[in-house]
Amino acid sequence: AVGRERGSITEYRVSGHLRAVKVESEGFPAYWLLDTDGNGRPGGRAAGLDSAGEMRPHWRIFSW
Repeated sequence: AVGRERGSITEYRVSGHLRAVKVESEGFPAYWLLDTDGNGRPGGRAAGLDSAGEMRPHWRIFSW
């Protein structure tokens, strides 16, 4: 279909609790949304939630 992106969303859970979400879209680098306060929802100040309540994604810089 025209205008549809291909990609995937992967949830990472520990003992049933959501810890992170990885978003991959064709042609773009993958990014992560993190649950840093353990409430089961990505976000929180440590994860990059700004004063307006907008969540900021995180990208992997490098890995080994």
